[in-house]
Amino acid sequence: MKWLHFSLLLSLLGAGCTTMQPTAIPANEPYVVVVKDVLMDPAMPPITHFAHHTWFDLKEGAENRWVSIEILGEDTGVVREPILPETARSNVRWTKLVTVLALVQGDAAKAMIGQIEKQAAAYPRAKNYEAWPGPNSNTFARSVAEGTPGLHFEFDHNAVGKDYTPWLRLAPTTTGTGLQLDTLPLGLELGLREGVEIHFLQLTLGLSVFPPALKIPFLPRLGFAPGTD
Repeated sequence: MKWLHFSLLLSLLGAGCTTMQPTAIPANEPYVVVVKDVLMDPAMPPITHFAHHTWFDLKEGAENRWVSIEILGEDTGVVREPILPETARSNVRWTKLVTVLALVQGDAAKAMIGQIEKQAAAYPRAKNYEAWPGPNSNTFARSVAEGTPGLHFEFDHNAVGKDYTPWLRLAPTTTGTGLQLDTLPLGLELGLREGVEIHFLQLTLGLSVFPPALKIPFLPRLGFAPGTD
């Protein structure tokens, strides 16, 4: 029986749900908000090669009106630029697979787009970028999400900078299902979606229950992938 339990545990840790990718974004919706995740560009500093990058793609009324909003590095500030539909729907960026963390459509997306644009334009650390420990692209994505009602998603646990704060921060989690308390060196996060996470120097160690998964720094998520909102 012990061996059976052990085998089931290994199967769980090695399993994974199919995550949504950009090719599955509906084509018949005029307004769409997509939160995306991908492994960092290999050209970035070595410390970030295991880290993930989070950004927003917005469809503003027609298929030829896609824009992306993100921070790419210390010299870019907030980048807002038009992108081709095939770019918005591509499953690959920087030779890595792209994952959709959240997808909002229709009237909800239409109402949300203006708020995302407003939050991005007002982001106070646009010219203050540090790949590690932050603030960086993930700090920016968190800030925009926190200022946009109804926009909820779970960051990849290796999205370095998602929990960055220069001093002390107590806030709801980005899924809206829990709370997190963070300082620059240490933090704790509790949520129905996130489970339990310990943050140390922007590295995340955690255990998720819904769905089950183990989150270890530098390694991909072990277990079931989080659902797409």
